[in-house]
Amino acid sequence: MIAWGLLLLSIFAIAALFVGYPAFLWLYRKQHPDAANPIPAPLDDEQLPSLSVLVAVRNGEHLIQQKVDNALALDYPADKLDVVVVSDGSDDRTMEILNAIEHPALTAMALPAHLGKHEALNTGMPHCKGDIVLFTDADAMLEPGAARQLAKHFSDEKVGGVGGQRLIGESGHAGAASSGAGTAQLQSAQSTYIDADSKLKILESRLGSVTSNDGKIYAIRRSLFQGVAAAVTDDLYTCLTILAQGYVFRFEPTAKAWIKTPSRGSSHEVSRRRRIVNRSLRGIWLNRRVLNPACTSWQIAVGLFINKVMRRMLPWFLVILLLSSLALIAQCSWMLLLLLPQLGIYGAALVQWLAADRVPSLGPLNKLLSVCFYFAVGNIGTALGGIDFLKGHQPVRWDPKKSG
Repeated sequence: MIAWGLLLLSIFAIAALFVGYPAFLWLYRKQHPDAANPIPAPLDDEQLPSLSVLVAVRNGEHLIQQKVDNALALDYPADKLDVVVVSDGSDDRTMEILNAIEHPALTAMALPAHLGKHEALNTGMPHCKGDIVLFTDADAMLEPGAARQLAKHFSDEKVGGVGGQRLIGESGHAGAASSGAGTAQLQSAQSTYIDADSKLKILESRLGSVTSNDGKIYAIRRSLFQGVAAAVTDDLYTCLTILAQGYVFRFEPTAKAWIKTPSRGSSHEVSRRRRIVNRSLRGIWLNRRVLNPACTSWQIAVGLFINKVMRRMLPWFLVILLLSSLALIAQCSWMLLLLLPQLGIYGAALVQWLAADRVPSLGPLNKLLSVCFYFAVGNIGTALGGIDFLKGHQPVRWDPKKSG
């Protein structure tokens, strides 16, 4: 009976994550079309709010010139745009390059030591002149119209923040910049995950508010900024503070930021996911009041619990599902129908791991194998991040790997 109980619990939790919540949002929108938020109309130059681009960078000598040029080239009125770059104690040529850029809209400064991204953002915010602040990373290349697409949402007074769309590629061409078959397949799997997550954000945004945003491109009202705590993910933490103040956070898929693949390999993906999950759970804990529907709304509270709490528990639901299936196989032969797909996914992940960068191509199986591999690697990192959070480990500083 214990095995059956655990089996049903794990099936219910996994189904809620991958099927239940997205299906509910889709059906609710179909049944209540009047509840959907209208897509805001573009604003002309006079209507656009003033906007600041804020970038925190750590040892970004190979990125910063291109990033500043990209920010200053945004399709936005020059008299309403400024760029603030804060170097987090960089010990390379980042500040030398920044100081050599002579542009009246650029403000560059450096922290005296490597203090962490949160300190860089908190330091830079008072120097932002715009009513709207667009947060972006040094390795994210914004499309020219991205700022306008984000800014149009702020014509709605209840909107406190807007997130944009991350795309993997280079110079607007998906699939560029890979280094080997393994990296290419990992990139493909990450793009698949981002695409699925974006579809969910669109549904959430149209019905009320998203429950997460992307640190590569998001904007908020400067008046709502409450600072970024240490050892949290700045994007989710800022989103939660906006929601806690009674505002909504929208998603704008046409505001695009292009990045190279965020993972440089399986070990890097594990460490990256481990850090993100740990820091995001800490951010949720510090803003746990948003999980109370009375403080926000049922849609935000339920969506946040499913997407950001239950999703962090997915590795344990998967382990429970596998072990309970194995325990019940002797009693129920049809349990093979549940067990074999699990073994197939983990087996495919193992094949991809063994074949990556050794076999040039496995034909049409490449995409399937890479998705299974990314799924397995991501869940390993997620499990380790959850353990770190429960142990109280708080990574405040790290050296981001943006090249190679």
